[in-house]
Amino acid sequence: MKRLLCLIALAAFILTGMVSITACGSENGSDTTTTPAQTTSTVTEATTPTVGENEVQFTDEGVYPKELTISVGTTVTFGNNDNRENSRHWIKALDGSFDTRAIPKHARMDVTFNEVGIFEYHCLFHKDRENEKGTIIVE
Repeated sequence: MKRLLCLIALAAFILTGMVSITACGSENGSDTTTTPAQTTSTVTEATTPTVGENEVQFTDEGVYPKELTISVGTTVTFGNNDNRENSRHWIKALDGSFDTRAIPKHARMDVTFNEVGIFEYHCLFHKDRENEKGTIIVE
């Protein structure tokens, strides 16, 4: 009987450890995803809140620019320069063609657009806010 209880306790311990290991993941590590509209996406530390060429920034005020026109094969950098505490943004195309995952505060995510089209997007966390919606036009 004592042996059976020890085996049950050992099995429970092993199962708990396996569940803990499989539940762990990196939300803001250097994840790489591929979708029809992008080839790679990587999170890196943003150094300045300025908007450069082929760059979209999420700030305290919302997304800027609201519309960006690019050529096929161009990489767009989505930056999170929102200064609000614990600010994260998750940019997702309304048609599902790209998805940046959660971008931590003061970080950025690159998305390469390989298809012609109009790609409307919003912040998944703040999808009801009009100031957190935008459009990428690929010619």
